[in-house]
Amino acid sequence: MALVYPVISFQDNIAHTGSRANLLGKNISTEKKNYYSNELNVTANTPTTFLVHASDDSAVVVANSMVFYEALVRHYVPVEMHLYEKGGHGFGMVKNKLTTDGWLHIMIDWLKQKKMLEPLTLPALAAVQSNSQVAVIKVNPEDLIQKKWWSGNQFAAENKALKPALPGKPRIVFMGNSITESWQKFDSIFFSNNAFVNRGISGQTTPQMLLRFREDVIDLNPTVVVILAGINDIAENTGPTTLENIFGNIASMAELARINHIKVVISSVLPAFNFPWRPGIKPAEKIAALNSMLKSYTAKNNFVYVDYYSSMVDERKGLQTKFTYDGVHPNLVGYKVMEPLVVKAISKAMKQR
Repeated sequence: MALVYPVISFQDNIAHTGSRANLLGKNISTEKKNYYSNELNVTANTPTTFLVHASDDSAVVVANSMVFYEALVRHYVPVEMHLYEKGGHGFGMVKNKLTTDGWLHIMIDWLKQKKMLEPLTLPALAAVQSNSQVAVIKVNPEDLIQKKWWSGNQFAAENKALKPALPGKPRIVFMGNSITESWQKFDSIFFSNNAFVNRGISGQTTPQMLLRFREDVIDLNPTVVVILAGINDIAENTGPTTLENIFGNIASMAELARINHIKVVISSVLPAFNFPWRPGIKPAEKIAALNSMLKSYTAKNNFVYVDYYSSMVDERKGLQTKFTYDGVHPNLVGYKVMEPLVVKAISKAMKQR
């Protein structure tokens, strides 16, 4: 979410301007003050946030954004804040010949860096219906599948620039989708301190990973590969499939690694009750069944299985709310649960002969 000179706190505004007291009445209970003070309601599931405010705002004092920023940081919610010396209240996107004129461009760059904003280049752009107020873009899911199916060579430059593993620091590659990709964004220190190599690509399914497995894993000559895959197949990101096909693709990656003398850690699929981007699919039972297949396979073939599922599942067979921001992807709290589990699994794999 992007908040521009937001009213955040009843406590703050009543102390500085009295505006909320006038609006809500002077006899406000502590319970209601807490209700209207958003900084007290921040959790690890609060969305990633961009804050903009001017220090000379007399209508909504700048402390609103500051107290919210502090609450987000305390709960490990990704946040960026820009405070300006001048701009007052309501500067919006008007050009006032002040530094506030550039905030929108800064936000766009921030969204692009976080991969939350990508240009639409689909054929569906031709199907735009618009009037003076609204532009509606009709996107054919089949166009999206064709556009994003092949993502090979995405890491070509990084792979080429990768330096040899240091003595005592064996190379570990993480192969996966957005859950793997975002892991490094939420906790970059975990990857840098361990010299882990992240090769996650958001949205990918197991056949897409299998296609790039040689260039992004085998050719990097790692000691261990950690494979976390399958959730997007169940979401039908590249079309309908079966659990047997998903399992087969993961098994193929594991067997390719073994042939090339790479030790393997196969991850359980994280629990999910539903998919925000694919409503109507009920994934919980399929995830549990796929995990059972993977666990049995690893036991029979002497691969290591890392079980995130059991530590993160709730009573609905979904992801516990404290571990996620959308019901599918972990937040930092969720990754902190996963990290010791995968470190233990990697250590176990490295001891195998």
